[in-house]
Amino acid sequence: VRVVIVDENDCVPEFLQSIYSKDGIPETVTTATSLLQVSANDCDSGANADLTYYTLSPDFIISPHGTIFPAGPLDYERPNHLYEFVVMAIDKGEVPRTGTTTVRIRMANVNDEAPEFSQHM
Repeated sequence: VRVVIVDENDCVPEFLQSIYSKDGIPETVTTATSLLQVSANDCDSGANADLTYYTLSPDFIISPHGTIFPAGPLDYERPNHLYEFVVMAIDKGEVPRTGTTTVRIRMANVNDEAPEFSQHM
């Protein structure tokens, strides 16, 4: 008798942290700079455990392996000097399952604004 057990995609990807954060990112950081890495696990096997990462944030991009980069220039002069967005891990099961986490990027100010006089002489 030979019994073959096939994995069912019954596990949801779970991130190692519910919130990932990085403080002190200078607003002059370039789009080639890796800001932080997120990671999730899936207790399934094969394609059901193969994860790809996504974000809908217009300010950041994420590699298929979870490395976050700026999508363009970042700005310190924003509410609380903070970017906050959701990252999704999606498995490659026939009916994909999704897990999410929150990412918080707190900016550091850089002296990039020229002084202006209130009156011209």
